[in-house]
Amino acid sequence: MKRLISKSSLATRKKDLILLGLTLSVVVLTFSSIKVLANQPAYLTPEPTNTTIDQDSTKITDQTFASSPDSKPATDFSDPIENTNPPTNQNLSPQVTRSDQGPTTPNPQPTLTPEVTSLSQPTPQPTIIPTTLAVKLQINLDPVIQLSVTDQINQCDLLNQAFTQGKLTELNIRYFSEYSSLGVLSINGIGNPNQVYWTYKVNGVSPPLGCSQVLVKSGDFVFWEYQSN
Repeated sequence: MKRLISKSSLATRKKDLILLGLTLSVVVLTFSSIKVLANQPAYLTPEPTNTTIDQDSTKITDQTFASSPDSKPATDFSDPIENTNPPTNQNLSPQVTRSDQGPTTPNPQPTLTPEVTSLSQPTPQPTIIPTTLAVKLQINLDPVIQLSVTDQINQCDLLNQAFTQGKLTELNIRYFSEYSSLGVLSINGIGNPNQVYWTYKVNGVSPPLGCSQVLVKSGDFVFWEYQSN
Protein backbone atom coordinates (compact mmCIF):
# COMPACT_ATOMS: atom_id res chain seq x y z
CA MET A 1 0.00 0.00 0.00
CA LYS A 2 2.84 2.37 0.86
CA ARG A 3 4.49 1.64 -2.49
CA LEU A 4 1.39 2.60 -4.39
CA ILE A 5 1.15 5.89 -2.51
CA SER A 6 4.82 6.71 -3.13
CA LYS A 7 4.48 5.95 -6.87
CA SER A 8 1.47 8.24 -7.19
CA SER A 9 3.33 11.01 -5.36
CA LEU A 10 6.29 10.74 -7.69
CA ALA A 11 4.01 10.93 -10.72
CA THR A 12 2.34 14.03 -9.36
CA ARG A 13 5.71 15.72 -8.71
CA LYS A 14 6.87 14.97 -12.26
CA LYS A 15 3.78 16.61 -13.66
CA ASP A 16 4.32 19.64 -11.47
CA LEU A 17 7.93 19.92 -12.59
CA ILE A 18 6.90 19.69 -16.25
CA LEU A 19 4.28 22.42 -15.81
CA LEU A 20 6.78 24.61 -13.98
CA GLY A 21 9.27 24.16 -16.77
CA LEU A 22 6.73 25.11 -19.38
CA THR A 23 5.70 28.16 -17.37
CA LEU A 24 9.31 29.32 -17.07
CA SER A 25 9.81 28.87 -20.82
CA VAL A 26 6.77 31.00 -21.58
CA VAL A 27 7.98 33.72 -19.19
CA VAL A 28 11.45 33.75 -20.79
CA LEU A 29 10.00 34.02 -24.30
CA THR A 30 7.68 36.83 -23.20
CA PHE A 31 10.55 38.88 -21.71
CA SER A 32 12.62 38.30 -24.83
CA SER A 33 9.84 39.59 -27.08
CA ILE A 34 9.33 42.66 -24.87
CA LYS A 35 13.07 43.43 -25.04
CA VAL A 36 13.14 43.16 -28.84
CA LEU A 37 10.14 45.46 -29.19
CA ALA A 38 11.67 47.94 -26.76
CA ASN A 39 14.81 48.24 -28.91
CA GLN A 40 12.86 49.02 -32.08
CA PRO A 41 12.21 52.81 -32.96
CA ALA A 42 8.71 54.05 -32.43
CA TYR A 43 6.70 55.65 -35.26
CA LEU A 44 6.90 59.40 -35.40
CA THR A 45 3.75 61.28 -34.59
CA PRO A 46 2.83 64.58 -36.26
CA GLU A 47 4.56 67.50 -34.65
CA PRO A 48 2.27 69.86 -32.78
CA THR A 49 1.47 73.21 -34.38
CA ASN A 50 1.53 76.31 -32.28
CA THR A 51 -0.97 78.93 -33.49
CA THR A 52 -0.48 82.50 -32.33
CA ILE A 53 -2.77 85.49 -32.93
CA ASP A 54 -1.26 88.88 -33.68
CA GLN A 55 -3.41 91.36 -31.78
CA ASP A 56 -2.23 94.41 -33.81
CA SER A 57 -2.85 93.10 -37.31
CA THR A 58 -5.50 90.46 -36.38
CA LYS A 59 -3.63 87.86 -38.46
CA ILE A 60 -3.11 84.21 -37.50
CA THR A 61 0.37 82.78 -38.03
CA ASP A 62 1.41 79.15 -37.73
CA GLN A 63 4.70 78.12 -36.18
CA THR A 64 5.87 74.54 -36.29
CA PHE A 65 8.39 73.25 -33.79
CA ALA A 66 11.53 71.96 -35.46
CA SER A 67 12.09 68.28 -35.10
CA SER A 68 14.91 66.99 -32.93
CA PRO A 69 18.13 66.22 -34.80
CA ASP A 70 18.19 62.82 -33.09
CA SER A 71 14.74 61.87 -34.31
CA LYS A 72 14.56 59.26 -37.04
CA PRO A 73 11.84 58.60 -39.57
CA ALA A 74 9.49 55.75 -38.99
CA THR A 75 10.70 52.47 -40.35
CA ASP A 76 8.42 50.17 -42.29
CA PHE A 77 9.29 46.62 -41.14
CA SER A 78 7.11 45.00 -43.75
CA ASP A 79 9.00 43.06 -46.37
CA PRO A 80 9.31 45.04 -49.62
CA ILE A 81 7.58 43.49 -52.57
CA GLU A 82 9.60 43.71 -55.72
CA ASN A 83 7.78 44.24 -59.01
CA THR A 84 9.16 41.56 -61.25
CA ASN A 85 7.11 42.64 -64.24
CA PRO A 86 9.03 45.18 -66.38
CA PRO A 87 7.11 48.39 -67.20
CA THR A 88 5.45 48.44 -70.56
CA ASN A 89 5.08 51.42 -72.88
CA GLN A 90 1.65 52.93 -72.57
CA ASN A 91 -0.08 55.29 -74.93
CA LEU A 92 -0.72 58.44 -72.92
CA SER A 93 -2.69 60.27 -75.58
CA PRO A 94 -6.20 61.14 -74.36
CA GLN A 95 -9.08 59.26 -75.90
CA VAL A 96 -12.79 59.91 -75.86
CA THR A 97 -14.92 56.80 -75.54
CA ARG A 98 -18.58 56.71 -76.53
CA SER A 99 -21.04 53.98 -75.70
CA ASP A 100 -22.05 53.46 -79.36
CA GLN A 101 -18.60 53.83 -80.93
CA GLY A 102 -15.05 52.77 -80.33
CA PRO A 103 -12.30 55.06 -78.92
CA THR A 104 -11.91 58.27 -80.89
CA THR A 105 -9.41 61.08 -80.62
CA PRO A 106 -10.56 64.65 -79.78
CA ASN A 107 -11.40 66.91 -82.69
CA PRO A 108 -8.51 69.32 -83.42
CA GLN A 109 -9.26 72.97 -82.76
CA PRO A 110 -9.26 75.18 -85.88
CA THR A 111 -6.27 77.49 -86.24
CA LEU A 112 -7.26 81.15 -86.34
CA THR A 113 -5.18 83.27 -88.69
CA PRO A 114 -5.29 87.05 -88.27
CA GLU A 115 -6.86 88.93 -91.10
CA VAL A 116 -4.55 91.32 -92.89
CA THR A 117 -6.30 94.47 -93.95
CA SER A 118 -4.63 96.20 -96.84
CA LEU A 119 -4.59 99.94 -96.53
CA SER A 120 -5.32 101.60 -99.82
CA GLN A 121 -3.15 104.49 -100.77
CA PRO A 122 -4.96 107.82 -100.88
CA THR A 123 -5.69 109.06 -104.32
CA PRO A 124 -3.38 111.99 -105.04
CA GLN A 125 -5.21 115.19 -105.77
CA PRO A 126 -4.31 116.83 -109.04
CA THR A 127 -2.18 119.92 -108.69
CA ILE A 128 -3.92 122.92 -110.09
CA ILE A 129 -1.47 125.05 -112.01
CA PRO A 130 -2.74 128.59 -112.48
CA THR A 131 -3.24 129.54 -116.05
CA THR A 132 -0.97 132.27 -117.27
CA LEU A 133 -1.91 134.82 -119.90
CA ALA A 134 0.47 136.40 -122.38
CA VAL A 135 -0.47 140.03 -122.95
CA LYS A 136 1.13 143.21 -124.28
CA LEU A 137 1.12 146.54 -122.47
CA GLN A 138 2.13 150.00 -123.73
CA ILE A 139 2.23 153.24 -121.72
CA ASN A 140 1.93 156.38 -123.95
CA LEU A 141 4.65 156.12 -126.58
CA ASP A 142 6.95 153.91 -124.48
CA PRO A 143 8.09 150.55 -125.85
CA VAL A 144 5.61 147.68 -125.72
CA ILE A 145 5.96 145.48 -122.61
CA GLN A 146 5.54 141.67 -122.84
CA LEU A 147 3.81 140.33 -119.72
CA SER A 148 2.91 136.87 -118.36
CA VAL A 149 0.12 137.29 -115.84
CA THR A 150 -2.36 135.03 -114.01
CA ASP A 151 -5.87 134.34 -115.19
CA GLN A 152 -9.05 136.01 -113.92
CA ILE A 153 -7.58 139.49 -113.40
CA ASN A 154 -8.91 142.89 -114.53
CA GLN A 155 -7.13 145.76 -116.28
CA CYS A 156 -6.21 147.48 -113.01
CA ASP A 157 -4.69 144.20 -111.76
CA LEU A 158 -2.68 144.05 -114.97
CA LEU A 159 -1.04 147.40 -114.09
CA ASN A 160 -0.36 146.15 -110.54
CA GLN A 161 1.35 142.96 -111.79
CA ALA A 162 3.41 144.99 -114.24
CA PHE A 163 4.53 147.20 -111.38
CA THR A 164 5.28 144.14 -109.21
CA GLN A 165 7.40 142.62 -112.00
CA GLY A 166 9.39 145.85 -112.26
CA LYS A 167 8.01 146.88 -115.64
CA LEU A 168 6.67 150.16 -114.19
CA THR A 169 8.53 152.62 -111.95
CA GLU A 170 5.47 154.19 -110.28
CA LEU A 171 1.72 153.55 -110.05
CA ASN A 172 -1.10 155.40 -108.24
CA ILE A 173 -4.60 153.93 -108.34
CA ARG A 174 -7.58 155.05 -106.23
CA TYR A 175 -11.25 154.04 -105.92
CA PHE A 176 -13.88 156.61 -107.03
CA SER A 177 -17.37 156.09 -105.74
CA GLU A 178 -18.97 158.26 -108.47
CA TYR A 179 -17.66 155.82 -111.06
CA SER A 180 -17.99 152.69 -108.87
CA SER A 181 -14.56 151.72 -110.10
CA LEU A 182 -10.90 152.27 -109.62
CA GLY A 183 -9.21 155.16 -111.44
CA VAL A 184 -5.58 155.55 -112.47
CA LEU A 185 -4.07 158.83 -111.24
CA SER A 186 -0.43 158.39 -112.33
CA ILE A 187 1.86 155.93 -114.14
CA ASN A 188 5.65 156.23 -114.05
CA GLY A 189 5.30 159.62 -112.29
CA ILE A 190 3.01 161.13 -114.91
CA GLY A 191 -0.45 162.26 -113.76
CA ASN A 192 -2.52 164.44 -111.42
CA PRO A 193 -3.01 163.34 -107.82
CA ASN A 194 -6.55 164.75 -107.69
CA GLN A 195 -7.91 164.08 -111.16
CA VAL A 196 -8.13 161.09 -113.53
CA TYR A 197 -6.59 161.80 -116.92
CA TRP A 198 -5.48 158.32 -117.87
CA THR A 199 -7.59 156.35 -120.38
CA TYR A 200 -7.10 152.90 -121.86
CA LYS A 201 -7.93 150.81 -124.90
CA VAL A 202 -8.07 147.04 -125.35
CA ASN A 203 -7.15 145.85 -128.81
CA GLY A 204 -7.78 149.41 -130.09
CA VAL A 205 -11.26 149.74 -128.50
CA SER A 206 -12.11 151.98 -125.51
CA PRO A 207 -14.26 149.92 -123.03
CA PRO A 208 -17.36 151.67 -121.56
CA LEU A 209 -16.41 150.46 -118.04
CA GLY A 210 -13.65 151.26 -115.62
CA CYS A 211 -10.40 149.25 -115.50
CA SER A 212 -11.53 147.23 -112.45
CA GLN A 213 -14.58 145.91 -114.33
CA VAL A 214 -12.95 144.57 -117.52
CA LEU A 215 -11.14 141.20 -117.44
CA VAL A 216 -7.85 140.52 -119.22
CA LYS A 217 -7.79 137.83 -121.93
CA SER A 218 -4.83 136.02 -123.38
CA GLY A 219 -3.34 137.87 -126.35
CA ASP A 220 -4.78 141.26 -125.39
CA PHE A 221 -2.95 144.43 -126.35
CA VAL A 222 -3.62 147.10 -123.73
CA PHE A 223 -2.70 150.72 -124.40
CA TRP A 224 -2.75 153.40 -121.70
CA GLU A 225 -2.66 157.11 -122.72
CA TYR A 226 -2.43 160.24 -120.59
CA GLN A 227 -4.73 163.06 -121.81
CA SER A 228 -4.16 166.46 -120.20
CA ASN A 229 -6.39 169.55 -120.78
